[in-house]
Amino acid sequence: RSFTKALGAFDAALKLRKSALGECHLSVSMTYNKMAIVYEYLGELSEAIFMHSKTLAIRNSILGSQHILVASSKQAIGLLHFQTQQFESALTCFKETLKIQTSHFGTQQQAEIACTLNSIGDTYFAMNDMNLALITYEKALQIMREDPIDKNDDIASILNNIGSVYIVKHKYKRSMCFYGDALTSIQDGSKNPFIMTKILNNIGDALSGMGEKENASIAYNKAMDLKNKMNNDEKEEPLSY
Repeated sequence: RSFTKALGAFDAALKLRKSALGECHLSVSMTYNKMAIVYEYLGELSEAIFMHSKTLAIRNSILGSQHILVASSKQAIGLLHFQTQQFESALTCFKETLKIQTSHFGTQQQAEIACTLNSIGDTYFAMNDMNLALITYEKALQIMREDPIDKNDDIASILNNIGSVYIVKHKYKRSMCFYGDALTSIQDGSKNPFIMTKILNNIGDALSGMGEKENASIAYNKAMDLKNKMNNDEKEEPLSY
């Protein structure tokens, strides 16, 4: 209900801004962007893509095709295409994002580039191109490890993704090496138990593939216990007003 109310407020604001400023104004694009986010929360992904496309068109016209905000819009559209399984369109958006980010950041903000590479790797994975997925994930991992800012969760996530590629390739022992590294990274300072749950489930899959059913069951149970704990913590969290 609150999202629907927010959407109505943004729509009213959009009409006022378009009337006062015209269609091609950054304030108008900002409103389109906020509406896209609300539509995404509501699960109306086609509308979200449409609103992000409106934002992109304005930003591109005013700021130029190589501006970092243009990259941000392209990335948002790419993520939505990925969610709707339009993988070719997603890949195009992510590659265009990466090109702008590389030109804009240079040797700075490497974590941003690594995250985009990770999204490209996810897309190749979804398209069942494991060789390109692996190459892209490895590039993302190398860049993320060179970033001076603590990125334990991001590193663990990429390591987990690489492990998943090796599971698809039926190289279970190799996948366990990356899952082990992911656990080490995440235990060094993770604040996101959701990633730990994913890794434990994948370890279960690898162990199952290796025929170690008992150890696989232990990993699955640990993942389930952690998931249940997360659900209980969410229920117990006090409401804030």
